Amino acid sequence: MKRQEMARQKGISVISVLLVIVAAMGCASAPLTTEIGEDHKMAYEVINLLPLSERGLYYKTLDRDDPSIYGMLDYATINQNNRKESFVLELERYMDLDTVFTERQRIELDRKLKSVESVELDKRRLNVKQLRYDHKETGKLEKITFPVFQKDAKGSLYAILYYSWATPQWFNGASKIYIYKRKNGKWEKFAMVFVSIT
Repeated sequence: MKRQEMARQKGISVISVLLVIVAAMGCASAPLTTEIGEDHKMAYEVINLLPLSERGLYYKTLDRDDPSIYGMLDYATINQNNRKESFVLELERYMDLDTVFTERQRIELDRKLKSVESVELDKRRLNVKQLRYDHKETGKLEKITFPVFQKDAKGSLYAILYYSWATPQWFNGASKIYIYKRKNGKWEKFAMVFVSIT
């Protein structure tokens, strides 16, 4: 009888341990869904701050391997080349981002920037009349990356994304990296990084 009781207790202990592990895994993963959902909501808030035309925005965002952003979406480049307003009048960078983010946050931000993925945009959440699905259409063609978010050492939230526009046959165009900061529940333009102009 004692052996049976001991065996039963061991069985209960094993089951209890397994239940605790499963519950812990569930708790660890639960906040992730909420965070991703909130990030998507804020992402569209930021995208709608860009100087978008009514019919120019390409229907999906650029990923990390796109040639137009290769080598530009990294922390060191953004830190060295950011300006407040003008790339012509401002010879020095606007902000040393090393004073804004901790070392750990800088590494995390750099990883996020270098791993951006292509996202199919939801027109219903954008302030545009229609999205573009073809590069050959007339009018301005605009492309973006999906915003990357990062908190600073004081807990303030920043959003960073790439934006480019070009006329047909790429006769004219320009591209920038925009940095926005969330303040009092609203996004404000913090700085820009010039990428190219044609």
